[in-house]
Amino acid sequence: MRFALVNGSRQEAQKGLEGLCPGCSQPMIAKCGPVKAKHWAHRGECTSDSWLKPESDWHLAWKAHFPDDWQEIRHLSSNGVLHIADVKTDQNYILEFQHSYLNPEERKERQDFYKKLIWVVHAKNSKRAQAKFQELLNKSIQVFEKLPLLKLSGYLDECALLRDWAGSPAPILFDFDETATLWYLLPHSSVSHAYVVKFSKEYFITLHRDGAEKSKELDFWFNELIKLMQSYKGKQETQNQFMPRISSYRSRQQPRRLR
Repeated sequence: MRFALVNGSRQEAQKGLEGLCPGCSQPMIAKCGPVKAKHWAHRGECTSDSWLKPESDWHLAWKAHFPDDWQEIRHLSSNGVLHIADVKTDQNYILEFQHSYLNPEERKERQDFYKKLIWVVHAKNSKRAQAKFQELLNKSIQVFEKLPLLKLSGYLDECALLRDWAGSPAPILFDFDETATLWYLLPHSSVSHAYVVKFSKEYFITLHRDGAEKSKELDFWFNELIKLMQSYKGKQETQNQFMPRISSYRSRQQPRRLR
């Protein structure tokens, strides 16, 4: 974690400081070594938030792009369960940064708990998944002429990223690290047809940091575009549903051969 409570105030890790977890109030150790970014670590396990895991430098760096008072925000459910969100923006979007594999059950729990959730997933971990994702991008089609929405189809289940994350009701952005690009996987994509948009990291960060000024843009990307995709997908499914009937009708309209 980036912050712990020191004398009742949130502070970043510094050598010699002693802190308490803002969730479970257990003692935390300030980790300020020469290799990993400064952070706080529990002496044991966090007893309040079962979702809390040790954070990578990638994870800490992403959080640092946003104002301090947006980071590590406590949320208490109606039944008294506490969870700490990575970032909560001024437009009430929850940004969760996921570095390692996350089992589907916990992912669903988080998606049910945070109603305006956006995932940023560290997609660099598997070279095979990256290569397969790029292969699918190379074969993609652009859905709308003036909108960079791409449709991926084919053997999507061979790409671990899509196999693991497709079907999520929340937006997902894959971060491949080497470039300044994110790939936005739209909600409710599937392993038969997935829809993605190329997003710059800088634009994604600015979009949320300046959310009050860019509320219309936020609404377009994370609401209106999803509706557009679903409308397009629905038309495609309707067309496919009626294709056998159309084919049958056409075959009956063929002129009979004279004997």
